[in-house]
Amino acid sequence: MEKEMFEFSNRVELSLANIKTIKEAIDVLENEYKNDVKRFLKYIENNLKNEFADIRSWETEVGDIEIYFYPKEWKVLNDDDEIAIAIFFNKKPYKSNPFVGLYVPVEWPKCEIFNDKLNKALTKDFMDDWGEQRNDYQISKSLEYENYSNGDSFDTKGFCNKIIKLINEIVKIKPTIDKILNEI
Repeated sequence: MEKEMFEFSNRVELSLANIKTIKEAIDVLENEYKNDVKRFLKYIENNLKNEFADIRSWETEVGDIEIYFYPKEWKVLNDDDEIAIAIFFNKKPYKSNPFVGLYVPVEWPKCEIFNDKLNKALTKDFMDDWGEQRNDYQISKSLEYENYSNGDSFDTKGFCNKIIKLINEIVKIKPTIDKILNEI
């Protein structure tokens, strides 16, 4: 009588069969990726203002995994914090996708009032499309890497164009944000 042998599930077996490639990919995504994200954020900082005349005078803050764009009048916590359009990347891209969003500091005493007024002022269509809320981000939209991967290549141009489109959508609501800030 033959002994029954253990078998891994198909997905685990396939992953184990490709473990060398997986380890190399994780190494790239944990080490080289962060340098490319920094270069990408600098590229965005240098080129986005050329794309949108409306934001040429805005301030920018670039971190290791994020960039913020904001006009000076969006400073809400003395000179320490502001409402800002942000592009945010995760340090481990295989854990979560980057997103574009409107950062509203939760430490700001008027944060809840602002968010309520913003939600009421924006159209249902806008909120349906941008409704993802994350901690300090009242509205945000993920950019799923999978939508830009084509087997052996990544559609960097399409990825950049989507980021520009999303930023443009938030820039268009600046008058609404300004009006709310003046009211509160």
